[in-house]
Order: sequence, then C-alpha cells, then structure tokens
Amino acid sequence: MSWARIECAFFDDPAVSALPLLRQHIFLRFILMAKRYGFVGGKIPTAFTTTHFLRDLFHLDVTADDIAGIAVAGLLEQAQDGICITRWSSYQIDPTSQQRKERFRERG
Repeated sequence: MSWARIECAFFDDPAVSALPLLRQHIFLRFILMAKRYGFVGGKIPTAFTTTHFLRDLFHLDVTADDIAGIAVAGLLEQAQDGICITRWSSYQIDPTSQQRKERFRERG
C-alpha cells in the first residue's frame, strides 16, 4: 500500500484554497494517483493526463481547462512528457522516519 502525506491544513494552502472546489479535489486526486502508480518525483506521464483517462480513473469530468487552472495556480507544471506536481516532496512521507523513530526508542 502506498501512502501520501496530506497535512491537515492542505485546503488552507492559498494556492489550493483559491481553486474552485472541484479543482481542489482533482489536484488531490493527482497527488494520490502519482503515489498509487509510483510516478517518481510526482511526474505524471502524458498517457495518464488525458481527459478520457482521468474521467475513468477519477469518476469526474476533468477538462483540459481544469488541468490548466490547477497549473496556473502553481500546483502543476507542464513537462515535456506529461505534468509534474510542484512541491512534490511536501506530499511524501519521509522514508527514513521509521528508522529515526526506532533509533530514538533505543536511546530512550
């Protein structure tokens, strides 16, 4: 199972909160999709960004305007071979956190 880190204040982020509610939801789904399919660095290949594919995956009518609006907000960037989630690392669980917790417990 893959995990994405979403902070409690996710929807308070000015870039996210300025989006219409549907686009906020679409952006969150992009984050979860990237984690689910293991897209390194939040880079989503073009084949996964077609409106037809997204409509089937998200069960939402996602338009090119929706994707462009999220990009204008600075949350997505157009890449040569797809789109990239900006600030991708802020949505990731630190892979070393478990090791650090175990070392802390051993010292305790």
